[in-house]
Formats: sequence, structure tokens, C-alpha cells
Amino acid sequence: METAERERRLVLTSERAFAAARHTDACLLVTAPDKKAQLAEVLAVLRIDVTEGRLLSRCAACNGEFAARRALPPCAARAPQCA
Repeated sequence: METAERERRLVLTSERAFAAARHTDACLLVTAPDKKAQLAEVLAVLRIDVTEGRLLSRCAACNGEFAARRALPPCAARAPQCA
């Protein structure tokens, strides 16, 4: 929780007891039954609009944004797994 708060991250959980315990103020209880519905719920609650141009636009290792579809992410020079 400390890391999430320090990095100003939102904690997603489907555990009602965890959400009720209020370990952090930045917690979203996800109630949808399956993964597809959970994704739709989170996108709706956070008002995130997913467009085709934004799909796969960030590096999974460093979260850096790709400049172009086939460009290397910003971390490629220092993190071989990103190249």
C-alpha cells in the first residue's frame, strides 16, 4: 500500500473485505464477475476512452510511450527486454 500511495496509484480489488478495511483512499472495488466485464467496469468508472490508436502504445516494462507504432520505447537503450 505504501508504494501505491507514494506512486499515486489506484488499487483495484474484487475483495469486498479489503476495500472495506480502507487500507488506502485510492481503492476501487471491482464487482463485475468476469475479466471482460471487469475491464469494462474499470474503463467506465475511470472514464477512460480506449481508441485503436492508443492500443499497445506503451511499453509493458517501463510504461514509456512509443513515438510511433514500430518505434522502440524510451527505455530500450537501458533495458534489453524493451528492445
